[in-house]
Amino acid sequence: MKNNQEAAGYLSYVLPDLLPELERSNSGTLSGDYRLIAADKKTFIWAQNLDNDTPAVIKMYRHRGKIDWQREKTFRFRVQREFNSLVFIDSHNVPCSKPLFWSYGYNPAFGRYEILATREIKNIIPLDTFTQTSKPEVTRSALIASYKLVHLMHRSGCHHGAMYPRNILIARHDTQEPGAFIIDMPKAISFPYDIRGTKMAWIDLYFLTTSVIKYTGAEECIDYMKHYGLEEKAARKFVTHTANYHPSKVARNLFLAESQLWKLMSHFGARCYTSRLLN
Repeated sequence: MKNNQEAAGYLSYVLPDLLPELERSNSGTLSGDYRLIAADKKTFIWAQNLDNDTPAVIKMYRHRGKIDWQREKTFRFRVQREFNSLVFIDSHNVPCSKPLFWSYGYNPAFGRYEILATREIKNIIPLDTFTQTSKPEVTRSALIASYKLVHLMHRSGCHHGAMYPRNILIARHDTQEPGAFIIDMPKAISFPYDIRGTKMAWIDLYFLTTSVIKYTGAEECIDYMKHYGLEEKAARKFVTHTANYHPSKVARNLFLAESQLWKLMSHFGARCYTSRLLN
């Protein structure tokens, strides 16, 4: 098992003793070396420089239940799935938070935990925050970059699974032609073929577009769909359908099972059918 972990990027990593103090810190920084990014009951995210001075963002899933822990230890940890998905799109030159390593363990302060380390991207902001705080002309360039990014991801064969605006980071240093980066991929599924035109691609676009349309309106959103690669007729059909589509949790779980089935069938040469919603 150890060799498989090392082949997937595993490193032995010891949690810094000061993490509980960092979480309590009101300033969000400690000794200038560690910076708190976010913390809630289940997730703890901080930035630090690794031993080789690589700037990293480390995400911890903490207080994992024993049943989930044993199941994932038997199959694949959540951070391992995310690491592999990031490796996949990075190998296809899709801009993302570049994966460094993943690990897991137990700590009295955090219980059973998993961690994923990615290279820190400087001076960035999540797309949802960007759209709420920037001028319309600046927001437009960021949204164009985001839809082009999703196009690249789908062309590589990757279905994100949670393609919300918060999972796209926008580089703020260049607002004329901002960079966009994919993050947060534990639900991603990778295929050995281009998935544009499939139901998987449609679901990713649905999650992104239902949020974007609230900021821009339908007509402007249709234009962004063109930057993804849809013709105007298909873009209009998609936006109209999106406004009336509200899948239940059961429907989402069924779709996840269907996607996993197509992944299995892809090993035997089968390809997912093209969805009429994108034609």
